[in-house]
Amino acid sequence: MYFRFKRLAFFIILSLSACSDNVPTTIPLNAGDTLLTTANQAAKLHLEVLSSPENSTTIEMILGEGIELLATLEAQNGESLPNQSLSIASAKGNFLTENNLLTDHDGQATSLLLATTEGEDVITVKTPTGLTAQLAVVVNTPGDELEDDTSEEVPDVTLN
Repeated sequence: MYFRFKRLAFFIILSLSACSDNVPTTIPLNAGDTLLTTANQAAKLHLEVLSSPENSTTIEMILGEGIELLATLEAQNGESLPNQSLSIASAKGNFLTENNLLTDHDGQATSLLLATTEGEDVITVKTPTGLTAQLAVVVNTPGDELEDDTSEEVPDVTLN
């Protein structure tokens, strides 16, 4: 009961503060980053693949493959936001080891994604206040991976 009342009071305060003219608006940054301002404090949420060195907009996986996802929550000034609740979900129902996350002292939380459903998917992580970040995923069946297409033809060589 106390938790529900506290949550309702927090929602009402956020709603009232959103009506005032002194609160900046929400500005999206890019595919993995979102900026949210709540009660005059900006926060940024980012979702990425932990084992992938490149910053790709779409992650390609093979059915049955698993990858580790990293969600990072920080204040606009770059300070980490520890002990914050996050939820993560797959639009197509691919399996995530953790759906309810809590950021650590670095403002980070991880979950493993297991590709169980073929096709295009969107992984969404969000805060209770509505801040979201998304990551596009394409799951292929084994053998459907993109092959390296070389446009050069190999000439026939005849040895005498």
